[in-house]
Amino acid sequence: MIEITVQTLNAMLSDIEHLIDVRETDEYAEGHVDRTVNLPLSTIDQWLPTLSKNSTYTVICRSGRRSSLAIEQMKRHGITGVNVNGGTLAWQGAGYPVTKK
Repeated sequence: MIEITVQTLNAMLSDIEHLIDVRETDEYAEGHVDRTVNLPLSTIDQWLPTLSKNSTYTVICRSGRRSSLAIEQMKRHGITGVNVNGGTLAWQGAGYPVTKK
């Protein structure tokens, strides 16, 4: 599995085309990386078919576990995913801002 650090995510944020946060809606509302789209892992059967095999998706969650699970399922469908190591906890721990809504 391809992984990047939060520092790499921060440096590349404006260039990343598809950034998915797989936490539940309430967790997402408490604070998320700007430019993410909230697609909860619990609903992956609904949104996975909408992803393109020709794109790369960067996936984040709270700590990296759920994003890893999402990427495993994506990989089984021929979709490329990049995991953000440490997730939103590492992002906030590094002092990067989160958006709340």
